[in-house]
Amino acid sequence: MPTRKPVLRSALEGHKTLVVRHSTEPCERPHHDATVVHDHASLNLVVNGELRVWQGADYRVREGEFLLVPQGAPHGALGAPEAARGVGESWMLAICPSCFAVQGDGLITAAFDEVAAGACAVRRVDPGRLPEVIALFKRLEKELEAQAPHHDLATLGLLALLMTEVQRAAPRPGLASGVTTPPLVTETLGYIERHACEPISLKEVARAMGKSPAYLTTLIRQHTGATVMEWLTRARLSRARQLLLHSDERVEIIAERVGYASASYFHRVFRQAHQVSPGEWRGVHGGGGRRDA
Repeated sequence: MPTRKPVLRSALEGHKTLVVRHSTEPCERPHHDATVVHDHASLNLVVNGELRVWQGADYRVREGEFLLVPQGAPHGALGAPEAARGVGESWMLAICPSCFAVQGDGLITAAFDEVAAGACAVRRVDPGRLPEVIALFKRLEKELEAQAPHHDLATLGLLALLMTEVQRAAPRPGLASGVTTPPLVTETLGYIERHACEPISLKEVARAMGKSPAYLTTLIRQHTGATVMEWLTRARLSRARQLLLHSDERVEIIAERVGYASASYFHRVFRQAHQVSPGEWRGVHGGGGRRDA
């Protein structure tokens, strides 16, 4: 199993809500022997070949099977780099849970929540449904690339259909859950997702978890590679970007809606993360029609 300290990485380039990747080449394993944590949930479908991964247990994900990786779940590739060439075709979906929390679409991420709570991370697609599942990945990839009118509605509908297929897929018989992340870590990340838009602090998160701020910070960093406040900031900024894109509210109002009592502090945090102000980011990405900096 990978043993190095967790490294926090993201596949959501440009702070996107969704990313779909299709690979027809042997899988690359740049994080071999490293434990990786994502700030998003990821869904992987092996079309042919085999994917070897450690996620609390050693998994061999085979043709026609999903691997679900919840946000904050430590995982890593197994085997020598040349062994990764067993996978010939696969699909990957990265999804931002905080972005969908803005829209109230908890059902979209329910399968990942189940895995985080201890359900099996591997699910097998009914062979008769596999062509339709692949078609949904293709349609979602095309919709994300095209950015056609009513793009958000179309992608949400396709994502809902894909996650329905995930929920209907059966856990592989005899395969135990590999969850080893302490329940307190999962509970803390879930609490942050639910309450990120409230004016909470590290002290309040720790109190809700029944632990001291120092203990909780150390535990979360040890298992996810980021602190409680870093997770809270990521969740708030994810929601802020969605509001900048999909509303015409002033930046000062958005700052308050995502848990910042001070608009100037929100500006400072946003600029540090994105190198531009919230208003400039909105202007570049075309959201809401406002250009307030």
